[in-house]
Amino acid sequence: MESTTSYQGRIHNKTTRVATQYYPSFFDQKKATDTYVYLRDAIPWEQGVKSRKTGFTRLAKPLDPGDNKVVDDILTEALTKLNLVDKYDILGIYLNYYQDGTHHTPAHSHQGMTQLIVSLGAIRTLRVGNKNYFLGNGDVIIFGSSTHSVPPEPSLLNTSPQFDTTGRISIATFMKPTTFSPIIELTDENLLELVKQISLMDK
Repeated sequence: MESTTSYQGRIHNKTTRVATQYYPSFFDQKKATDTYVYLRDAIPWEQGVKSRKTGFTRLAKPLDPGDNKVVDDILTEALTKLNLVDKYDILGIYLNYYQDGTHHTPAHSHQGMTQLIVSLGAIRTLRVGNKNYFLGNGDVIIFGSSTHSVPPEPSLLNTSPQFDTTGRISIATFMKPTTFSPIIELTDENLLELVKQISLMDK
């Protein structure tokens, strides 16, 4: 398993170096595709957080750990393989469903968070800080509190030959270290509420 790593992130105006680690093809294609199809068809999708500028952005579904066994299992597998099970507590999970290239996520950040994202389906661009990552079916990425976005790609074609779709689902996992830094002053309740609301900062 190979990864590429860069360092970026900021917590409460105090610079904190957080490793952004990208793992292409972390999950095999069959498992990633089966998970995509299951989530696409089984999740009661809702309208995602609206942009102040453009309104509708994407479909979404907030979850707590334990709400969905398939999601829990894939996250447990990722955390176990990355040796992170005992290093982080999961505060919440947010599923994003981009049905086509017009669906997007505006630039925003989650201060004090570490995110692990599992990408399923078509290749979409994830911009973290000033760097673009082209996330494919079964890829995993971990990053800190840097500003990030999934920009619109209206000309998106079927880039996943395993299945006929331009859709993409991401499993966004919001975590904190089990030994929590004292410079982060939010309570667990406030952090969970922040995850559920997913505040957007449009640019």
